[in-house]
Amino acid sequence: IKDAMAGVKFSSPYGKDVKKYLAHGIGLHHAGMLPKYRVLVERLAQQGLLKLICGTDTLGVGVNVPIRTVLLSRLTEYSGDRVAVLTARDFHQIVGRAGRKGFDDIGYVVAQAPEHVVENAKLEAKAAGDDKKRRKLVKKRAPEGFVGWSAETFERLQKAAPEPLVSRFEVGHGMLLQVLQRPGDGCHAMQKLIAESHEPPVAKVRHRQRAWHLFRSLRERGIVEIVPPTRRDGGPKLRLKVDLQEDFSLN
Repeated sequence: IKDAMAGVKFSSPYGKDVKKYLAHGIGLHHAGMLPKYRVLVERLAQQGLLKLICGTDTLGVGVNVPIRTVLLSRLTEYSGDRVAVLTARDFHQIVGRAGRKGFDDIGYVVAQAPEHVVENAKLEAKAAGDDKKRRKLVKKRAPEGFVGWSAETFERLQKAAPEPLVSRFEVGHGMLLQVLQRPGDGCHAMQKLIAESHEPPVAKVRHRQRAWHLFRSLRERGIVEIVPPTRRDGGPKLRLKVDLQEDFSLN
């Protein structure tokens, strides 16, 4: 592991901790880490040098990492505004990492029960066979606002079909400028982009209205201009009046 980490600088505030864990064969992987650390963890895992990786569902997306056992500490996830049970799509994406073709002939998936359920099970085990102790048991309750899960939840997710994909297509200034910068008829290209999107017909009408509104604002500011049709070969009808650099961004 030390040889594989040679040349990597752990200069960030949490870099020393990452290096310490990796030296013991433990990897960390989540979207909040610097890309160089995530890539290093992926590389070490692909070489079979890590015993354990503590990560989020980002590890299950597009990374070819041999994992024999997936351990889910919970079956819920915070989406940014609320806590909810994992979707079937996310669940299968994560647990699908267990047992990699060419590495293992079997994979294991383990889901941990909620903490208060585990504690109550321990109390009942201690009081087994003693009716007095069982009557005096004070079971722990779930925290306020807790979104729970059970063995039934685990089984349901295994059999559930993935949810249908929902289009996130949106027309913005950035998209409009990028399309208008292309060679050819930018107006036609924008119309085609909206027409071929995976949006329902009603939404496509809204996107066309949005694109027209944004185009008018860009034209009023002198950023876009209309080119008079002077050629018969279908030359560009719209073009940018200003020269924007490759990495230009309105935000």
